[in-house]
Amino acid sequence: MGAARSAGSHKTQRALEVVTGGLTWTLLTSPLWGAILAPRYLVFFLLIFNAYWVYKSANMAVSAVIGYRRLLAGQKADWLGMVQGVEGWERLHHLVMIPTYREPPEVLEVMLDHLAAQDFPLSSVSVVLAFEERDLGARERAARLVAQFEGAFRHLWVTYHPDREGEIRGKSSNLAYASRWAKRSLVDEHGVEIERVVVTVCDADSRLHPKYLSALTFGFLTNPSSRHAIWQPALMFYSNVWRIPAVARISAGLYSVWQLSRLVAPTNW
Repeated sequence: MGAARSAGSHKTQRALEVVTGGLTWTLLTSPLWGAILAPRYLVFFLLIFNAYWVYKSANMAVSAVIGYRRLLAGQKADWLGMVQGVEGWERLHHLVMIPTYREPPEVLEVMLDHLAAQDFPLSSVSVVLAFEERDLGARERAARLVAQFEGAFRHLWVTYHPDREGEIRGKSSNLAYASRWAKRSLVDEHGVEIERVVVTVCDADSRLHPKYLSALTFGFLTNPSSRHAIWQPALMFYSNVWRIPAVARISAGLYSVWQLSRLVAPTNW
């Protein structure tokens, strides 16, 4: 019975995949076959399609301008001053997770430099550099970074994610391993209340604004649903814009504008 259900599920899944692919290619090729089979309907379809994308483009452009103004206002705000007016703020602890694989130490140095430049008290910030055990030279790079930034944060830890049978290699499994390790060290051993820990996951080439942790702290402390919320900053893809191909620069610029437009969404603060 189980085998029959499995075969039926596979056939259903395959049928849905074929239907989805068929509809996609039908729409993509509609200007070709539509011009022959139904030119009048094709004209109406293209008019509606173009009107829709004009609306979407205008909406994104206006939202991006509003988002940019909000971004500038956020950069000028005294988040730390507002945070210090909230009771219990000093008991909040930030845990910054940085998964990395074969990143040169210079990239991580820049990331840690920006993290060390936060205006939020670094005595309440712990950092985990999550390396992969299979990454040759990881221990040498980690030792160099620890020696350079030792004492800058409350804790600067390094983990080495081992390859495990049945586990998919990648960022998620690395983070899962490092998160469990950090929980044992920060909460179980050092006694930090887990309810007062805010976790931030950064890419190795991230460059946080100096007020990032203060703004995040204020958002966390003033949001009644903070334990069930996720904060997403505006992502600007310009840190390595001159080291990537020209086509990728265009893509990075457009995606940065789209990120600004998302700041206007009602789910963002």
